[in-house]
Amino acid sequence: MSSEGQKIRRGNGGDPDPCPPPGAEEWTVYDIHDRYGLDKKRPRAIGCNPYMRDAGTIDLIALIKQNASHIAHPAVITAIQRWERFVLNRHLLREGEELYKLAKAHLKRISAALLEGAEERASTTNDAFIYFENGKLVQEQLECLRLAWVLLANDDDVKRARKRNGFPAQLPLLKDKLTSALSEKAAQEYQDHQERRKGEGYPFKDGKEDEEIWRKSRTWPVIEVSAFLESVAGAKFLERRRSWDAMRSAFVVWRFSKSPDAIKKHRQRAKNRPR
Repeated sequence: MSSEGQKIRRGNGGDPDPCPPPGAEEWTVYDIHDRYGLDKKRPRAIGCNPYMRDAGTIDLIALIKQNASHIAHPAVITAIQRWERFVLNRHLLREGEELYKLAKAHLKRISAALLEGAEERASTTNDAFIYFENGKLVQEQLECLRLAWVLLANDDDVKRARKRNGFPAQLPLLKDKLTSALSEKAAQEYQDHQERRKGEGYPFKDGKEDEEIWRKSRTWPVIEVSAFLESVAGAKFLERRRSWDAMRSAFVVWRFSKSPDAIKKHRQRAKNRPR
């Protein structure tokens, strides 16, 4: 028999029914097993459904570890409500103290499973680096960094600020210029987006609030790039001209807090990863 159980029509003698009524799964109720044997540390929910020969058995801890959203599964909710009643009625039940301790232990396991599951599914450094190298959001950071590199070399205002007050004085001006440049680019992108929607038959919406949200969504890389330039690793690029490759590599090393050799290994693994 499959793990999903064989479905039968109610009241027809138990013959298999290939077409159960719509929403048959919603009839499932769960019996929580949490007091004896292995269930004391690994609670289960056994389903019962009039339209299924076997509604299945659920390992509650494993279910929650798979995905935090499974906390809303009917079986998990049934178990949590049961344990909550044990805690609330600790002094009213005949075995209240025992049931309270049992419920407390299971609720702690549920909480721990949420964190443990997320940690088990968390991306590795390699995964994060691959995303960093190829992700659109990260490319926006690198584009902002490239613009900073160009401004440091070619912008007269930035050069004068450095010459007049030293290289740290150019950073506030550089931030303003980065934000201004990205805002202008975002405004043009927003207008192009609206024109495309108009061409597709959508009504043109001249919304200043939407445009401001669009601008902010495009200027956020300035925060990350500025933090890099304020760091020890980034300050040397304010002091004197260096190559773009050197600045980019230093930014990646700073971003991951890894040595250049470690970054080189991660980049090689990213290149060798099957597509």
